[in-house]
Amino acid sequence: MTTFQDSKIAIGVPIGSEHVHWRFMTSLVELTKPPRHGLIIRQGSLVDAARNEIVKMMLDHPAGFTHLFFIDDDMTFPQNTLQRLIEMDVPVASSLCFSRVPPFRACVFEREDQGKKGFWKRVDFKNEGSKMEVDGTGTGCMLIKREVLEQIQAPHFAIEWDNGNQRGEDLYFMEKLYQAGIPVTLDTTLKIGHMTSATVERAPEQDKAHVKL
Repeated sequence: MTTFQDSKIAIGVPIGSEHVHWRFMTSLVELTKPPRHGLIIRQGSLVDAARNEIVKMMLDHPAGFTHLFFIDDDMTFPQNTLQRLIEMDVPVASSLCFSRVPPFRACVFEREDQGKKGFWKRVDFKNEGSKMEVDGTGTGCMLIKREVLEQIQAPHFAIEWDNGNQRGEDLYFMEKLYQAGIPVTLDTTLKIGHMTSATVERAPEQDKAHVKL
């Protein structure tokens, strides 16, 4: 078991625009980090390409990182998030995140066999304890052990289209984990925020405002 103090963490941040929110930066700065850590940032409109570059840089880095901690630039997270995920000591540890658009469902997915590739559907979250294994989840706040990334063949992430439906790069990665028999474990007690944007405008035919997401 790699302890928090002994771990070497690469913090990977894929950024889709030129600017990041101050709430994310506050969370990142205040995050408790082990003595040996590094920050890898890749900016670009293609998030799958950014994640793949981060993985490659982490694996090639002379520091010999033991884990990759993916954290997206639209997330907020507690100060002890990284420490909590490391202490889980599982191949892939993630927090429970929610979609940033209505109806704000949990990012928990179930896989159904459908030929060579699975069909991934979002399922209603049922809290069955502080830790739970799931078929799939988002990669917005996820800690991955080095050996997992070395075991899976590149590319680790890709955006795919199937009959006009898009499957995000995170579910592409989940499919690879599933095929390799690598479990994904959630800590459902970590309070992770997923920032969104809203417009306040006059409600239709009413003399009051409402929020439009």
